Amino acid sequence: MKKDKQNPQGPQVLDVLTRLAKRIEEATIDIHDIRMDLKLVKLRLHSVETNTGVMKSDMERIKDDIQNMKGDITTMRKDVKDLKRNTEDMMETDAEILAKMVTQEELASLSQRVASIEHH
Repeated sequence: MKKDKQNPQGPQVLDVLTRLAKRIEEATIDIHDIRMDLKLVKLRLHSVETNTGVMKSDMERIKDDIQNMKGDITTMRKDVKDLKRNTEDMMETDAEILAKMVTQEELASLSQRVASIEHH
């Protein structure tokens, strides 16, 4: 009778244990799959963090380049204004020199020639 108490319904217990073992095996496989998924996510996250760092560095470099270009543009604008002023001064000086070198008759003749060229 002792045997009956220790192993009651033997086939049912064996079936339960078999199913339990199968479920444990499935759970073990699931846990392994989850670990692999977590490793992949960690790897992807690291890649995103690395790319973000590179992008941040690129953005800082671009920002510096833009600041440098702004300075260059300001300098170029000043240079263009200086060039315009110098050109105007040179034209005025040339006109003064020409006026001193050319007689009134020559000036009238040149004016007529320019006028005739402009009309053709």
